[in-house]
Amino acid sequence: MARLGTADQSSSRGSASSKAAPADARLRNRILLLQALHADGPQSRADLARQSGLTPTTVSAVTAELIASGLISEVGRKASTSAGKPATLLGVEPDGRHVIALDLSDDDVIEAAVVNLAGKMVARHSRARTGETGKKAIATIVRFARDIARTVDRPLLGVGCATPGIVDDHGVVLTAAHMKWSNEPLAAQLTAAVNVPCYVANDANAAVLAEYSALVTATENLLLVRVGGGVGAGVVIGGELFVGGSFAAGEIGHVVVDDEGALCKCGRLGCLEAVVSAPLLEQGLKGVSDSDRARHLDLAGRHLGIVLATLVGALNLSEIVLSGPMDLLDDRFRTAAVETIRNRTIPTVGQHVTVRFSSLGDDGVLLGAAALVLRNELGIV
Repeated sequence: MARLGTADQSSSRGSASSKAAPADARLRNRILLLQALHADGPQSRADLARQSGLTPTTVSAVTAELIASGLISEVGRKASTSAGKPATLLGVEPDGRHVIALDLSDDDVIEAAVVNLAGKMVARHSRARTGETGKKAIATIVRFARDIARTVDRPLLGVGCATPGIVDDHGVVLTAAHMKWSNEPLAAQLTAAVNVPCYVANDANAAVLAEYSALVTATENLLLVRVGGGVGAGVVIGGELFVGGSFAAGEIGHVVVDDEGALCKCGRLGCLEAVVSAPLLEQGLKGVSDSDRARHLDLAGRHLGIVLATLVGALNLSEIVLSGPMDLLDDRFRTAAVETIRNRTIPTVGQHVTVRFSSLGDDGVLLGAAALVLRNELGIV
């Protein structure tokens, strides 16, 4: 499992200081042990002491607190070939806390899930969207989250929400053209409604967070392209989520690819998402012949490849993940994007690029939204 570093949103605990207070040390130790158990599975207290570098006394004290809080539990005995009592294994208690995850990336429906600490979805919910934007859309989302919270039968750790648009580190949606939002404090409004910590991130950033955490082969750099109601990218560089100076890294959907193209929701002509977004792809592929379908997917893939070629050349990326509806993003679309990237970059860069579909399928954004809470509240992803 890959480890990902990211900056916390404002509702995270703690502040910078030159000397750590005892409470800070306890929190750091708690996070260290939770990370070890989450990443590597059940371990004994002695194993945790060796891996973390903490003293056995500290490990015993911290694990006792975690057991009392219901976050970890004793899960069995460690196999032993020596005489004496086998050591007790500790593991994360999957249902010790639940998280509500919201995905706002679809124009027609709000997807939601209740997720446990193991990243397993224990319940799913959805609510149709009726074209609401602005304050009405906010009210619907907040009401939906409150309704789901009433159904959760375990302690609720928090709410994670993934949305298209530019989102700052306080969970304020600075702009989201499809929702007609500007400076909407969505995280604060969700927190007030549900009374637990709430975190909001761009949907592509949430998806790349989940995808990177699920990697089997470690890599330091990863780009995920999310095709939904719009098009956005999440970028991991050097093992850390990169959001840019104004939180707009990955906003590739509004890069102009055709000066005389269709009108985009942002008001300009020929933006990438005026060609490649899921609703437009679905509309363009509906009822057409196989040959017309192939041409449409080739064109969409080439437009995406044009934008990605610049990113590949600038960042020397080697792995790109496509996330979105799999009935639209088929292999022809992927191949057209790959060929365009390679045709527009030098061989030493482009020939090493792989483009694949998400290993998490349609669940990537929801799992990423849940990961926002796990990362900020418990230090685990």
